Amino acid sequence: MNRLKRILLLFGMFCLSGVGIAQEIDELVSDKEVIIFVKKYFKDLKQFELGVYTPEEDNQVYLDSLEYVPWYTSDFNSDGLLDLFVTGRVKKEPESYLILATEDENAFELVPVLPSKNVGNLHVPVVEEIKAKPIIIYKQFTTEVQETFKDGIMSRKPKNYNDYYKLGFIKKDTLVYRAGYIVPYNERSKNADFNFIQIHNYCQFGGCPDYRIKIDSSGAMIWHNIKNSDKPTVLKAQADEAIFSDLKKLLHYTKIGPNEQKYGSSTADQVITTYIVLQDGKEFRIIDYEAGANTTLTSIYELVYRLKDAASWE
Repeated sequence: MNRLKRILLLFGMFCLSGVGIAQEIDELVSDKEVIIFVKKYFKDLKQFELGVYTPEEDNQVYLDSLEYVPWYTSDFNSDGLLDLFVTGRVKKEPESYLILATEDENAFELVPVLPSKNVGNLHVPVVEEIKAKPIIIYKQFTTEVQETFKDGIMSRKPKNYNDYYKLGFIKKDTLVYRAGYIVPYNERSKNADFNFIQIHNYCQFGGCPDYRIKIDSSGAMIWHNIKNSDKPTVLKAQADEAIFSDLKKLLHYTKIGPNEQKYGSSTADQVITTYIVLQDGKEFRIIDYEAGANTTLTSIYELVYRLKDAASWE
């Protein structure tokens, strides 16, 4: 075999193997190319396995018979660039991500995709298009049934548990990417602008800092230290414009209601209460005994805490 033929043969074998080849998002056509792409750009996902997996091998045959796609390309953040959704596992733990393209063709933003509340041990997220916009349908199942007795009557959770398939449906979330966060899809998405939002962080049994952060529609902020703090009682600042813009977008889009909501057990120590007043006069109070009962609340908390940390307080 002459030298030219040997070079061509080696090049052909290299291409067929796919080793070292990572397509751009708009060129991805196979699971193998997606895995190569993910591992090329995200070193922390070297152990990422593409697909949906059950905790028990017996269930995998049934799951593999379902029609689902473990990756999907679309413009998830409406910036005109093609993004990538992937679902799989790392060290047997389910993980899903949005990989958002940027103007730099070699730089991507990794956004974890999480259900509003984690309640199952089998996660099956898929992407659908609604009105030409991508949404993530995130279904959670359990592979174990719980039987409890109350007043002499047995109840099963989940009630729709199938003994043959050893699967029971628990919860479905319809999610979208908005203002930098994965939040529940809001079909109306036309909340009035907010008049102000106030976050009160405290511990019922003492010990932790007790303070309130209030932000009005102009970005004026008040930090009221109530107790367990060495800072002045009242501090004022103007909100960072970029972070404040994300908070306004999130509150404008997010489902808010009913007027008063409570999460978790009232015996919990750390509590976060949220008070939102919209410019149309509607008021909402949320008492979060879990200090992060769902992804919507944690997204709001994170933006408020980012504003607190970025401000020049006086």
